[in-house]
Amino acid sequence: QNYFLQLVNSLRVVIGNKMEQVEVIFDIDSININANSAIYLGMITSELVSNSVKYAFEGILEPLITISMKRGADNEQLFLIIKDNGIGQSLQEPKQNGMGLRLVDIFSRQLQGTYDIDKKNGFDYRLSFQLKDS
Repeated sequence: QNYFLQLVNSLRVVIGNKMEQVEVIFDIDSININANSAIYLGMITSELVSNSVKYAFEGILEPLITISMKRGADNEQLFLIIKDNGIGQSLQEPKQNGMGLRLVDIFSRQLQGTYDIDKKNGFDYRLSFQLKDS
């Protein structure tokens, strides 16, 4: 949880005023992961959070991002979920095939994970991957 908290605090500094208006809720299990996995998760989270802040909250009175990472029932599978309550345009038009989503795809594959994105009610990214030894 500390890793994600520090990451979001760094984004607050870089992005500035727009980020200050966004509430971020963390729901993260205590999990030890190797450095490479942490880097990929950080890159995914940075890209999705910054895109939500930049593009998703036009006209949203109480912008909210939720970052969740949970263990599966077998304790070997992990789930990263990043959601916002925005207008459903994070990484969408006009950058539908932009670099951001390509980077998220590359980092998700580096984790050997699978993911889904739903843009119907805000933006909802769900990644599933296997926990690897450190």
